[in-house]
Amino acid sequence: MDTKITINIGGMSCAACSAAVERSIRCLEGVKEVTVNIATNNAVIVYDEEILKISDIKSAIKKAGFKPLDSETDKNENIEPKNTMRSRLILAVVFGALLMYVSMGHMINLPLPQIINPDKNAFFYALTQLILTIPILVAGRDFFIKGTKSLFSCAPNMDTLVSMGSTCSFLYSVYTTVLIALGNH
Repeated sequence: MDTKITINIGGMSCAACSAAVERSIRCLEGVKEVTVNIATNNAVIVYDEEILKISDIKSAIKKAGFKPLDSETDKNENIEPKNTMRSRLILAVVFGALLMYVSMGHMINLPLPQIINPDKNAFFYALTQLILTIPILVAGRDFFIKGTKSLFSCAPNMDTLVSMGSTCSFLYSVYTTVLIALGNH
């Protein structure tokens, strides 16, 4: 006998996420239809309840790296308060603007203190940029958390791409700062 259910899913942030969830559910024996909607964060599933249990579907969602939400309480716990997200955005924008000023300002003749002038003191110039980058990475930590989880669940998505690119860039910046500290300008 076919049954139609809707399961709310937490942690999806892009089309690749919804495709990964859909793929993991579709491969279960007994699934007739599955549609995952990223806009509503839910999956509508038609399945044969004699072959498949809801717990199996939820396990497939977890295996794909996402969280099946049972109730309105779960949905509310999964959504970060808007004020916290806004605060993190403001933090990233402020430090991003400072970073842009320090890293690019001298190219259009904006004044920089002598201690971080790239021509006079390359090490402090690089170190200042590195320090200004850390709060931006902390503000965007969700990319790293979600991206790493999806990578290890063999379902990489856009968060994985952003986290890998940011991590590689940051590590290379640390490496070049160390080289500058050792005298290689």
